[in-house]
Amino acid sequence: MFLMEMATLPIFIVLFSYEIKNILGLIVVIILGTFGFIFVGTLLSALTVNTRTREILLPVILFPVLIPVILSAVSATGIMLSTGIFRMLQESCRYW
Repeated sequence: MFLMEMATLPIFIVLFSYEIKNILGLIVVIILGTFGFIFVGTLLSALTVNTRTREILLPVILFPVLIPVILSAVSATGIMLSTGIFRMLQESCRYW
C-alpha cells in the first residue's frame, strides 16, 4: 500500500500541478495514515480469523473503526496540501 502511494504521489503532483509547500509533512501524514490503516486491519482480521462468518464479519467490524482513521488522514492531507503548516495540523487535531 505504501509503495503504491509513493508511486502515485509524483504522478498526482505532475498531473494536477500541485505546489506542495511542505513535502516532508505530507509524507509523514501519508505514513501515519498507512500505519493506522494497517494496524486496525491487522488487529481486526486477527480477531475474526477463527469465526465461521469471517468473510462477512471483518468488513462489518472494520468499516466503522476505519472511519476516524480515514477522516483524520484526509483532513491532515488537505491541510498539508493547502497550507503546509504543522501548527494548523496541531490545532485541528486538538478537536478530534
